[in-house]
Amino acid sequence: MDSTVPIESKEGDEGSEGSAGSAGSEGAPEAPEADIDALLPEELMVEVLLRLDVTSIGRALCVSRAWAALRDEDYLLWKRICTDRVFREAPGETLTDAFAVDVYGGWRGMFINRPRIRLDGVFVSRNTYVRIGVSEWRREKPIHICVWYRYLLFLPGGKFVYRTSAHPLKSVIKTLNEHHQTRKHVGHVGHEVQHIGRYRFLPSSGLVQTAFRYSNSYGTEVRSKLRLRGTTPGSFNRLDIENIVTWDRERDVSLPMMRVDDSEDAILGERREHKTAGSSPYVFVPFEQASTHVLNLGIDKLDYFVAG
Repeated sequence: MDSTVPIESKEGDEGSEGSAGSAGSEGAPEAPEADIDALLPEELMVEVLLRLDVTSIGRALCVSRAWAALRDEDYLLWKRICTDRVFREAPGETLTDAFAVDVYGGWRGMFINRPRIRLDGVFVSRNTYVRIGVSEWRREKPIHICVWYRYLLFLPGGKFVYRTSAHPLKSVIKTLNEHHQTRKHVGHVGHEVQHIGRYRFLPSSGLVQTAFRYSNSYGTEVRSKLRLRGTTPGSFNRLDIENIVTWDRERDVSLPMMRVDDSEDAILGERREHKTAGSSPYVFVPFEQASTHVLNLGIDKLDYFVAG
C-alpha cells in the first residue's frame, strides 16, 4: 500500500501563488545593459581611445555613431594625436592651433594630409630579376626568376633597421626587432647582415634621408634618398627609392649604387639598367599583417608585385 498522500491545494491559494510569482519575475522591468557611451563623457572616451595605437583608433571610430561623432572633435582628439603621438616639430615650424588651421584646415586635416613616418609596421621592397643558369648536358639554358627583399623598420628617435634578405617578411619579422636594442650598428642574423642607421625626415616634401655604416667598414656609409607617398589619403604606405650611394668619410667621395633621376641619364648611359636594379618601391605592411600579407607568396604564385 502506497503511503504517499497527494496534497490538494485550493484554487485561491494556487492562483495567488501563481500571480505573485509572475509578478515577481515577469512584471518587474529588466535593468538595461550598461552603455559605455552613456556612462562616460566625451573627455573620458577620448582618454580611453588615446591609449590605443593610431590604427586601432581609426577602427574604434567605426564601431558606433556615438564613437564616430568623435571624429569631429578636432581639438579634443586630433590635436592630442598629432602633438603627442604622430608629429614632431620640423625646423622652422611650431605645431600650434593657428598653424594647423591655416595650413591644413584643422588638426584632423593635418593628420590626413601631412606626411608622416609610420612606426606601426615594416616597409618592404620586393625585387625580382632573371638569371640565366648553366647548361651542362642540354642545349637549352635554364632561366631562373630570383626574388629578394629590402626591409626598413623605422624606430622612434630617428633610428631605423635595414636588412636585405632572400626570405619573406613572415620569416624575418621576429628578428627585425631584436637587434636594435643593442648599441652595435651591424648585427648578423644567420648569414644575413642587419644594420642600424639614422634617418632624417622632411614633412613638407615627404623626403626621407637614411644613412648607415657599411658592414666591415667604419669609414663607408650607405646613404639613400626616399620619397614618402600614399595610395589613399592619410595612408603614407609607399616609399619610392630615388637615390642610393656609398659615401667615403675619409675621402669625402660618393659613388652611385643606384640612381633613378632623369637628369642622370648622361652619367649612367647604357649602365642605367643595372644601376636601377632593385628600385621597387617600399610597401608598408602593418605588424598584424606580417604573416598574412601577399608579399609572403613564393615566386611560383607571385612572380612580380606591382606596388602601385
